[in-house]
Amino acid sequence: MAIQPDDNDLAAECHAARASAVLRDASHWGRLLIRGNDHLDFLHRMTTNDFNNLAPGQGLEAVFIEQRARIIDLGVFYRGAASTLLLVSPRSRSAIPAWLDRFIFAEAIEFEDISDKTAMLECCGPQAADLVQRATGHDLAQCQPGHLLAPPTDAGSWLARADWDGYPGFRAAGDPAAIGDLWQKLTATGASPIGEAAWDILRVERGLPLL
Repeated sequence: MAIQPDDNDLAAECHAARASAVLRDASHWGRLLIRGNDHLDFLHRMTTNDFNNLAPGQGLEAVFIEQRARIIDLGVFYRGAASTLLLVSPRSRSAIPAWLDRFIFAEAIEFEDISDKTAMLECCGPQAADLVQRATGHDLAQCQPGHLLAPPTDAGSWLARADWDGYPGFRAAGDPAAIGDLWQKLTATGASPIGEAAWDILRVERGLPLL
């Protein structure tokens, strides 16, 4: 989807994240669509958060735990009109559906791994909100943190506010061509690409989990 930055220039990438806005290719993270009449009730029972009151357009984070309260993974969820998008770490892309399947009996639930046919980017930093508005027309201030900016389009794009370090941020997942176009628009407005090495430095500095 995007040209990766040179991770040899970690200082410049970290400075850009702290002072302006950076753009990260997060396509290697898992993206699962969960459907079915029973899927919200099932997620409510299998995680640590309240899915019974999750309205379309809203998002939340929840931890998957096993019966002995051992943490399996942290997931980010966005509810659409007929399905819920789940973001998980790369190692859990196959493990989470396989683990959940053990507890499905008569429930109407379907999992679809869309990681390979979609892409994902994240834009964050003190100037991210301004750049996102200039590039997309979306005002992050008009959206609650962690929620969708708009319902998913027919092309399958999910646009959400994803805050970072106290500043409004942006996350987009969907058709690779559409996400690639967003990448070009955001870089044209001034967002600087950042690699995984610099991203991990910033993440650890802030004590954030891997997702």
